[in-house]
Amino acid sequence: MAAELRHPCRKRLPSSFNVCFRCIIVSLANVFRFDQGRRRPHNPLGGQPDYNPAMTTITETPTKPRRRWLRFSLRTLLILVTVLAVPLGWVCWELEQVRKENRVIAWIRENGGRVEYAEEVAFFSKDKWFGNRVTVVYLFVTPVSDLSPLASLKNLEHLNLSQTRVSDLSPLAELKNLKSLQLFGTQVSDLSPLLQMKSLKSLMLGSRTQVCDEQVQELRQALPDCKIHL
Repeated sequence: MAAELRHPCRKRLPSSFNVCFRCIIVSLANVFRFDQGRRRPHNPLGGQPDYNPAMTTITETPTKPRRRWLRFSLRTLLILVTVLAVPLGWVCWELEQVRKENRVIAWIRENGGRVEYAEEVAFFSKDKWFGNRVTVVYLFVTPVSDLSPLASLKNLEHLNLSQTRVSDLSPLAELKNLKSLQLFGTQVSDLSPLLQMKSLKSLMLGSRTQVCDEQVQELRQALPDCKIHL
């Protein structure tokens, strides 16, 4: 009765075929079985091995250490940029001053004047590395009337403007290192730009200027160490 209830198309596979099929499945499972990316140990007796993670020893192949380049955090990078920006900014400023002085020197020579530089320069002085700065300018008997280009000569110490058409001294107020000034035979009538020049030690006016006595007295009170020659 049980044999009659079976499906007429369903046939039972031979027992030998089942054994072979199971062996093939077990062999393939042993070959492709891995534990955390590594192949499981092969069982020489065949069949599926009893795998115990505690008894498995993972052998790691020593790898060559990778070369690590210098790495900086964002804070370190910002500090480094700030530290380098200060000296680089100073160098750029000094180079700009040198370019300005070169333009002024060319202007002085075009108008028939001449310049002199600092004679002795210390080894660690900035003039040793950026070039000697102008300290003396002679513009006497020249057609110069505008002194605004001279404001760039920050190290100027002696200036001769005798026998020129200069009348406005306001550009000289920027020259904090000026020590000697000659205005003989000029059209200057106002000495107020010189009141704050504490480094001025000698001023030659002569008798051909348009400066009044009141201005001379005011300048003497403001600069007691300056010798004014009339």
